[in-house]
Amino acid sequence: MMINKKTKMYFGGVTALSILVLSFHMLALKFIYNYLGLMLEANGVTVEKRKEMAVQAENLKKYSQYCTNAFLLASFFFLIFIGIILLTRKINLKMYLSSYFLFEVIQIIGISLFIQIFNKYELTEGFGRWRILHRNVLFWIILIIPIIIYLLNRKQKT
Repeated sequence: MMINKKTKMYFGGVTALSILVLSFHMLALKFIYNYLGLMLEANGVTVEKRKEMAVQAENLKKYSQYCTNAFLLASFFFLIFIGIILLTRKINLKMYLSSYFLFEVIQIIGISLFIQIFNKYELTEGFGRWRILHRNVLFWIILIIPIIIYLLNRKQKT
C-alpha cells in the first residue's frame, strides 16, 4: 500500500497537534504535582514560611487551571481542524476517523507514561481532564457534525 505525500503530511500534522494538546495536559498535571509537593512540604516549617509557600502553591494551582483550559481548547481546535479538512474533501471519512483515533492513542499513552514517571503522590487525577473532555457534549458534537455533513454531501452527489 502506497501512502502519498499529502497523507504523510496530514498525519504528521495530526501527530504534532496531538503532542501539543498532550503537552498542555502534562503541564497541568505537573503544576498539580508541584502544588501538592509544596503543600506537603509546608507542614514542617514556620508560620511565615508556610504563608509564602501557600501563596506559591496557589499560583501553581492557577497555572494548572490555565493549562487545563488550554488543553480543553486545543482539543476542540484539533477536532475543528480535522473536521474542516474532512469537509473540504481533502481527506475521506476513514482518514478522519483514523486521525481521531491517533489523537486518542497519543493522549492515552502519553498521560499513562507521564503518570508512571512523575506521580510520586499516588494520585488518580491524571485522567480527570481527559474524562471531563469526553463527557463534554460539545466535544462529541464537534466530532460528529462533520461526519454527518460529509455523509449528506456524499449522498446528494450520488
